[in-house]
Amino acid sequence: MDISPVIFVIDDSEIDCLIVNKLLHQKFPHIKLEAFHSADEALETIKNLEASHSILPSLILLDINMPVKNGWEFLDEYQALAPQSLKQIKVIIFTSSIHPADPITARQYKMVVDFIVKPIRKEDIEEKISRYC
Repeated sequence: MDISPVIFVIDDSEIDCLIVNKLLHQKFPHIKLEAFHSADEALETIKNLEASHSILPSLILLDINMPVKNGWEFLDEYQALAPQSLKQIKVIIFTSSIHPADPITARQYKMVVDFIVKPIRKEDIEEKISRYC
């Protein structure tokens, strides 16, 4: 039995989540996409999935600039989680930030495999999903 890949989108912008959903399902209708509008909500879901031995996402698209807990804080907490299975989830930074230090900071996290600057282009997201899922 084939298991469809699961992708988490963590972004406080509902519009950006909808755009990613539409772009991905055009090319990859088999992918299961879950959107989270807060880093805390996503972390709690990941912890619960791990604890219940459920299917974990294979990829996370993560915004940096979010209220309450930003993407860097999410990565710090995520990185501190103990189970090895969680360390296998790949993360793509998906942000409107054009700060030159952000890609450098992203490379400091082992789980971050790529960096996309919004607005997202269809070709970019399709290429990244093909590569990492």
